[in-house]
Amino acid sequence: MRMEHYYLLIVICCFLPFILGGIWFARHDCSKIPREIKKSATSPRAEDEMLKEYYYDEFSTHYNGLLSKLKKVNLYDPRIRIADEMDVWFKTMTRELMHDGNCLAYINHYGHLEDTFWKNIQELNISPEQDEKFQRLIVSVYKTDWGVWIRNFCNLPFNYGQRYKLSPNVEKILNNDSRFQDVKQTYELARGYAERENLKNQ
Repeated sequence: MRMEHYYLLIVICCFLPFILGGIWFARHDCSKIPREIKKSATSPRAEDEMLKEYYYDEFSTHYNGLLSKLKKVNLYDPRIRIADEMDVWFKTMTRELMHDGNCLAYINHYGHLEDTFWKNIQELNISPEQDEKFQRLIVSVYKTDWGVWIRNFCNLPFNYGQRYKLSPNVEKILNNDSRFQDVKQTYELARGYAERENLKNQ
């Protein structure tokens, strides 16, 4: 063996312990980093509904016939226009719309449409407080490309909280899962507002 090979072997033997020690330290140090996200126990099906992004643009997802029909409803203030057959359809399909996240995203985006949506729920004597699927959808969150969890809907959780309470099961998820912190604050703000209004009216 040539002399330069001996020198190379000696250098490798000297630096190998430092390299292995660095790798061990990196792994050992990372294992001590606490998890930042506190998660709650939910069923896989419920978690799928609550942890995904909903779009009101049907071209960004698979074709949604219900959403496509919903887009034909007049978006102008119903108080200053003549009612048409799509208004009747919108009211008739309220229960189905409540269980479609993409349709809820569309309703959430248009103020007059959302106002009519809540009015239809009331006139049809639907009980959102007993509908956990609807509740899970409106408090749903999704993870951005930057790793931040944000709510799907800016208006629906607040307007729900002004009118109704969440079921104990859904409220427990909001309280125990840090991914829902943003929507929890919105809901609690709405509940506080509703309670103050109730006190004024007593």
